[in-house]
Amino acid sequence: MRRDVNVLTVDDLKGCDLSFPAPTALAATMMTKYYLKTLGLNLSDNTLHYVGSQESAIMNVYMGKTLAAGTWPLPWELLLKARPELSEALEVKWLTSPLVNNGLVARNDIPAEHVKQVLQVLLDLHNHDEGRKILEGIHISRFDTASDVTYLPVQNFLENYARLFPDEKLPTGERR
Repeated sequence: MRRDVNVLTVDDLKGCDLSFPAPTALAATMMTKYYLKTLGLNLSDNTLHYVGSQESAIMNVYMGKTLAAGTWPLPWELLLKARPELSEALEVKWLTSPLVNNGLVARNDIPAEHVKQVLQVLLDLHNHDEGRKILEGIHISRFDTASDVTYLPVQNFLENYARLFPDEKLPTGERR
């Protein structure tokens, strides 16, 4: 949010315009809305603007079109690198607890040997200079193996979100 607004608590957001990239953006929208609602903000009192991208959500705040925006750290940090003047006007007010990041999956019609080869290349990228350069370009430090257990916190979050927002679509497009 802008540094020059007097917002001290989540309650100060009541009735204000808020911007988000998309309704099903897990980290930027869903986690932010869940956080705000669990702290007592009735989002039906707010006007929510889904503006299409992380950068647009942030820039809506910068230009005074919305009071606050939901985003996640990587787009925020990249935008500040590209537009350092934004850090003078904007600040991160609250942070949600993190969830595991995106996963890579393979279709079941891809030969297992191909999947295994690609997986090994990805898991080894951080072990050599060329691989670290590739990882730097996509703004991650390394790939790690995961399992259903790794993503259990995401599943739990989605179930809790569906209870708080029963009429909204989940990222899968399903309603609960």
